[in-house]
Amino acid sequence: MSAPHVLSSGPFSPGASNSGPFADGGIRHELQRLLNQAVKEGVAPAVSCAVALQGVDHSVAELPVITAGACGSATLFDLASVTKLFTTVTALALVGDGRLELDAPVGRHLRAYARGDKSAVTLRHLLTHTSGAAVAVAGLGCRVVVRARF
Repeated sequence: MSAPHVLSSGPFSPGASNSGPFADGGIRHELQRLLNQAVKEGVAPAVSCAVALQGVDHSVAELPVITAGACGSATLFDLASVTKLFTTVTALALVGDGRLELDAPVGRHLRAYARGDKSAVTLRHLLTHTSGAAVAVAGLGCRVVVRARF
């Protein structure tokens, strides 16, 4: 039996199991601890997690969806990398319409990129993450900021 795969930015150590992957509660308690920690550290106002083992969803049968924090209709979430998909599709639609060019300086449209070191940055650079823009990474005890020259 293989260990369950959990998407997490923190350490994960499933407990021993006697009659199924979640029999001893170790995995559930560890996941709950990680989710509570994520909410406490401000990663998100609320989080939830489900577990799949060998392609089988155990979130209902053996391990209920685990949650931490609370949210309502006015709760805001950081969509982070999810926005890359929408931004890329929209930008490429504008390229297809002839309104943007992949290899033209974006300073034509964004004043902050019109002069200095940023003036050579193109839409292609931005979409492929090769512009040299600063990157911030945070989550579960990790805070890293990377800065590069344009």
